[in-house]
Amino acid sequence: MLLHGLRPKLVPPPRRCSVAAQGVIAIAGIALVAAAATADARWFEDHWLSSYCTRSPVTPVLEGSARLLAAGSGLGLLTFARSALTEGVSRIGVGELLRKSAPVVLALALALLFSDGVLRLTHRDRRPTDDAGLPPMRIGPAGNFALLASQTREVTVGNRVIRYAIDAAGNRAASSDHVIDPDAPTILFTGESIGMGWGVAYENTYSALVANALGIQAVNVSVTGFANDQAYLRAKDALAKLSRPIAVVTVALADQLERDVHPTRERLVLSSEGRLELAPASTSWWQTSPLRKLLGYHSSEAVPLARAIFRATANLARSREASPLFVWTNYGRPCSTTDRGTSLLEERVFSGLDAIHVRVDIAPDQTIEKGKDAHPNEIGHQALAKAVLDALAPKASP
Repeated sequence: MLLHGLRPKLVPPPRRCSVAAQGVIAIAGIALVAAAATADARWFEDHWLSSYCTRSPVTPVLEGSARLLAAGSGLGLLTFARSALTEGVSRIGVGELLRKSAPVVLALALALLFSDGVLRLTHRDRRPTDDAGLPPMRIGPAGNFALLASQTREVTVGNRVIRYAIDAAGNRAASSDHVIDPDAPTILFTGESIGMGWGVAYENTYSALVANALGIQAVNVSVTGFANDQAYLRAKDALAKLSRPIAVVTVALADQLERDVHPTRERLVLSSEGRLELAPASTSWWQTSPLRKLLGYHSSEAVPLARAIFRATANLARSREASPLFVWTNYGRPCSTTDRGTSLLEERVFSGLDAIHVRVDIAPDQTIEKGKDAHPNEIGHQALAKAVLDALAPKASP
């Protein structure tokens, strides 16, 4: 009895700490289970896939595995692990747990800051004016690319030498002294490097092929590195100077969606009312950090933004009685198709848009350098031109 009286009494863990720990763990478990239940293919494309579309048959398998892992982890927290974790946290105490966690949190924060600094120094944007591998270009005050007017440069692309001639309007043309006829029937072409004709002679670009086949003037305002909003704004400026536009042809691809939301330049954004508005370049440390791309996760802003830009492009063309046409193509492996013959991203971007779009998948043998440069070669541009001609031929007669 004496020994029994001297036995130390066990102090029960504070009830408040135990309840708080159980609540946090339960919320984490429920969140994981809910994520596993709702994370479909569209969610992964919106938030994790670099080009916002599935390109490999392995991707759905990996997505399914991630969902199973999340569900298993969540159920484990709600059942087996909750009591053990709660007991451990309660025994240590919140204060002691915070004191022990502080050095780890501080080390992680310092590691992130150091990594951000290193990435900013080693991955600075190249200056296009100093890059002999690019067409004659500059970066404007708003952080957007522009071709240097009335310039000519020969560039080595793979095993070929390409002559880029930029006319006085800042467009790729047959020669730097080319002058646009504002009163001629014209097809306006806009887009990025594929639209501009990267790596092929001007006469072999799809825009020149289409114009020659129809006997109509081509004005190509595409610029290497353009996002969809840049292509739209440049087309808007050019269209205002043409009196007889026949069509506005826009090259679009999945890789541009990431450029659409790049925060380091002035760009179009969707307002809370769903209108397109110009927003200045971000000065936020986190928004401009290279770590965001390294971590992989991105917001779902890009898809509705691209759709709004394409709708604005189509409305712009129709306001001038020109036919809007979108050429959905690929740089590298194309987006995987559904049983309807289109990709999920393609359907989300163009469905109900009230504008014609054609899909042209560029095969590896239609590229400049298979496995090295995925821009279309002369055969690839012929495929693009054929798709455009098939879509426009009934409407393109001057």
